[in-house]
Amino acid sequence: MKSLQKANGNPKCASAKQLPAAMRIWRRTQLFPLKVSRHFTILSTTNFGNEMNNCLLNNSLNEAQKLFDQDPNARKSFVRNAMTNNQLRNDRTQDAHEMFDKMTLKGADSWNTLLLQLNKSQDPEGVYKCFLEMGRTGLTPNEYTISILVSAVSHTEFKSLVPQIHAIVVCLGLNLSMIVGPALMKCYAHVGDVEGMARVFDEILVKDVACWNALVSAYMEVGCLKQARKVFDKMPQRDIVSWTSLINGYIRNKWVNKARSMFNKMSERNVVAWTVMISGDSALLEEGERHFNSMDQKYAIQARSEHYACMVEIYGKAGQLDKVQKLIRAMPFEPDVVVCGAFFRAFGQVQLN
Repeated sequence: MKSLQKANGNPKCASAKQLPAAMRIWRRTQLFPLKVSRHFTILSTTNFGNEMNNCLLNNSLNEAQKLFDQDPNARKSFVRNAMTNNQLRNDRTQDAHEMFDKMTLKGADSWNTLLLQLNKSQDPEGVYKCFLEMGRTGLTPNEYTISILVSAVSHTEFKSLVPQIHAIVVCLGLNLSMIVGPALMKCYAHVGDVEGMARVFDEILVKDVACWNALVSAYMEVGCLKQARKVFDKMPQRDIVSWTSLINGYIRNKWVNKARSMFNKMSERNVVAWTVMISGDSALLEEGERHFNSMDQKYAIQARSEHYACMVEIYGKAGQLDKVQKLIRAMPFEPDVVVCGAFFRAFGQVQLN
């Protein structure tokens, strides 16, 4: 498992090139404290000691390893999976490599744990090689394995593998899955294959609302706006995601008036719908402000961190640091990771005097 050596689990709020500029602006304003947290995984306490859970919760991996070594009865696959998962997320790739290789019986869950972390580490080559190695063991991939693989190859040089992955899915009988189907449709959309998207949708015998939503989003991504609307109108039932998928698609394709019209027709608007409209009008700063202000003034809705983050990013990309400072200082709560991330994304792309 050489590909495992590349794994790391540190999410970034902005690219490496963006951070220096954003950090300089942050030092000037000191609008919020910077805190770094580590990832953790909690094991079920069923048939396993609370002490191990506490070690993993607190990222005390050395102590967890000692407990693991001292108790042979605790070395079950789900325990090894959790240990491997935590080691990967804490950049202990060599330890994770050894833990995974020591597993005498590697089930689909064990491989999926590894595949998922490699995908989160943005290592598509590692995911692909790991998937091939899994196949060489004779183990049959399940629907979660395929969904991770599809997610990994999207937007990468491996996207040409999508039809081959689709063929594997059909051979395994997973093309009927409501988990694999939406993931494949999204991947076909990334490569601009409209026929592939429709074929995957048609292969799903029982289509839930998530499958319909995936097709709407896929058509929107490839710019087939009228076809997306036809699918939306044919849906036997819709949820909030159906509406926001359509609205977000209109916005991304610069059909702001259509987006506004659909937004006004919504009977219920949750945090996602408002966030889509506010962020969608980032090119029209005044329009974004109007939506943000109307939440409280017109609809008596308390703005959440996601909404403030949208406005921070809109103001930031427009180079309006004064408005960002005023907005953050007026927030009824402390800035969280969502607001901080928006700040760094926005000010990593502008130059201020």
